[in-house]
Amino acid sequence: MTLTQLRYFCEVAKTRHFTAAANNLYVAQSSLSYAIRELEAELEAPLFIRRPNKRIDLTEFGHALLPYAEAGIKMLEDGKNEVVSMRSPMRGNVKIGFFFSIVFTVIPYLVQQFKEDHPDSQIEFETEVYHNWADLRELLLRGECDIVISAGNIGSGCESALIGRHRIVLIVPKSHPLAQKESVSLSEIENEKLIAIDANSNMDLAIKEMFKEEGLTPRLTYVSDWTSQQLSVSAGNGLALSADVPVDERYLTKVKLDSPKSVLPLYLTWPCNRKLSQITAFVRDYFIELSDTLLKDIIF
Repeated sequence: MTLTQLRYFCEVAKTRHFTAAANNLYVAQSSLSYAIRELEAELEAPLFIRRPNKRIDLTEFGHALLPYAEAGIKMLEDGKNEVVSMRSPMRGNVKIGFFFSIVFTVIPYLVQQFKEDHPDSQIEFETEVYHNWADLRELLLRGECDIVISAGNIGSGCESALIGRHRIVLIVPKSHPLAQKESVSLSEIENEKLIAIDANSNMDLAIKEMFKEEGLTPRLTYVSDWTSQQLSVSAGNGLALSADVPVDERYLTKVKLDSPKSVLPLYLTWPCNRKLSQITAFVRDYFIELSDTLLKDIIF
């Protein structure tokens, strides 16, 4: 059983198609098929069911092998990255997980500052962007992200540092009367239909707490994602409470909320269940140091 065979097996299991898997791996389909046959021969068990329409399904043996193959590949990649980082703490990959709400603000700022302060660094940032609620704590503990940035203190099994702040804003149609104002009070929008996403997420809980603090009850309705939220506002279905994300200024306007609760904390979080690679620890420490000097005065 070779690493190549396991990589080929995992890719076929993901795509359920030999041709697509071969294309993704940039190998000849004949080479991929041969490797899978050799793996099945070694295990003395079929891993895939070949359908007449070229659709591939996993057998019970394939389903049993898949998590071990994925875990094995992940461990070897981690080992490779560890050796690389030991050889040069300024070379390797760091995977950052975060929600779409900071993709145009916090992340570009952090990465740009890092590159400017370390122009000779060969550290590459891989980003995992989530458009809807995801359990960032579990992603960290499973090793799918090295560090995450979020509005909530993730808690058990992880350690966090406050690195900045970001804002909840009101998004309104450009023709709406509130679009002409610099800021609005919560009482002015209490009776408006307010479009939000991800019920009971950190953002949603912060919005509810913001209104509760002033003894108000918002009329919240939920859509599936950020794009749907802005489309709903453009269509005149309501106003949106959102992180300060870009909008199409031909049709929409962002207005500040006159509430201290509209500013949320941003946390940098890392796992405690494993030792961080040297490059991950280096990046984490840099971001924390940056927050002590520059980020503390910035609201994204």
